[in-house]
Amino acid sequence: MSDNPIQFDQRDGEDRRSGVVCNNHEGFIIMIATVSAQMKIVLENQKEVFDRLNSNSTQLTDVKRIVSNGMSDKIKEVCEEMKGVCKTMRDEHKTSSEACAKIKDRVETLEEFSWFRNSMTQIRDNLFWYTLKGIILLVLILASLNLTNELVKDGLAKLLTLFK
Repeated sequence: MSDNPIQFDQRDGEDRRSGVVCNNHEGFIIMIATVSAQMKIVLENQKEVFDRLNSNSTQLTDVKRIVSNGMSDKIKEVCEEMKGVCKTMRDEHKTSSEACAKIKDRVETLEEFSWFRNSMTQIRDNLFWYTLKGIILLVLILASLNLTNELVKDGLAKLLTLFK
């Protein structure tokens, strides 16, 4: 035999039937057994994957059925409710915008008269002191008038006595 690891059988039919084999048959038989074992593992894995895919497909079919039967009506109802809510919110926003505009106009009008409000607030806050100062001023005026009145009377009396 030659050095080539793979040798082709050049024997005639008698030699083949006799059970005499070449050196490569044993390696090929082991390799075929290994490949066969690996193929069995691959086939088992493919069966598991197929079963999982079949289960997922069944679940997906169930979900589609649920969605098409029950949820589609619910989704339509929810969509209609959301449209109503959005319309209500737009209306409320419009109403609140109008109210805000009115309030803004009112505040601007009040700000035009802030000089009056500020002075009245200051008077209200200091009313006690203003009243007390007014009373003291009134007492001083009356006292000075009384004093002036006596001075005028005395002055007139002296003046009249001079002319007499």
